[in-house]
Amino acid sequence: MEKWVNDLQFLQIPGPKVFGDGGLLPLFKPLVHHGFYNVYTSESARSKFNQASARDQVIEEVKRLVEEYKDDEVSITVAGHSLGASLATLNAVDIAYNGINKTSNGKEFPVTAFVFASPKVGDLNFVNAFNKLKHLHIMRIHNLLDIVPKYPPIGYFDVGQEIIIDTTKSPYLKLNPGDPHTRHNLEGYLHGIDGTQGIGPLDGFKLEVNRDIALVNMIWDILKNEYLVRGAWWVENHNGMVQQEDGKWNLMDREEYQL
Repeated sequence: MEKWVNDLQFLQIPGPKVFGDGGLLPLFKPLVHHGFYNVYTSESARSKFNQASARDQVIEEVKRLVEEYKDDEVSITVAGHSLGASLATLNAVDIAYNGINKTSNGKEFPVTAFVFASPKVGDLNFVNAFNKLKHLHIMRIHNLLDIVPKYPPIGYFDVGQEIIIDTTKSPYLKLNPGDPHTRHNLEGYLHGIDGTQGIGPLDGFKLEVNRDIALVNMIWDILKNEYLVRGAWWVENHNGMVQQEDGKWNLMDREEYQL
């Protein structure tokens, strides 16, 4: 993740497909990260997946759903992790800024984005544009030692509210806080949300929602060995992990579960 943040560089560009081409003097136009904006808006006739851009695909579907449920009480939720978090931020702002959340009968549905490990997306004008959107809320979840939410470091600013978690307090994880897999991966984030009681020196860590700790090792090997969960087990046959009737995953002998 840190590598692609650097690879994309920190160039800021206007975002006309989100903010329009006119109406604002150049001094007040929101500027956004060119790499994130290009991922969000690019399209290719030769591609199987983005003959229409990610933006166009999402916006058209949100328009359809907003109109279909215009007589109901509806909220719109966007979520993403890492690069996906930056795109979720752009998308949530896009929906609210361009009134995609407004119905033909005059309602304006609230828009909320939950973004995990999100890099910063835009400049101060982007922040100002965000702050004027009354029906938009963004919650940024930031693991304390994760460097990605601190990038880009110059000329970019956070939007929304921040919740800080600290997975170094977890008694379940291997003590390697410098490992980017420990501090940045999504399952680690969800584990941190479940257990973080605060980030002060006297605050502890206690799992509150009984989320299966085996999920922490789905993609990486960051759970302590004593919990008998194989690392990166989310593969064919789940590497010996078998889901139980209560939904939790346990390591079982291969011959036993293949009978």
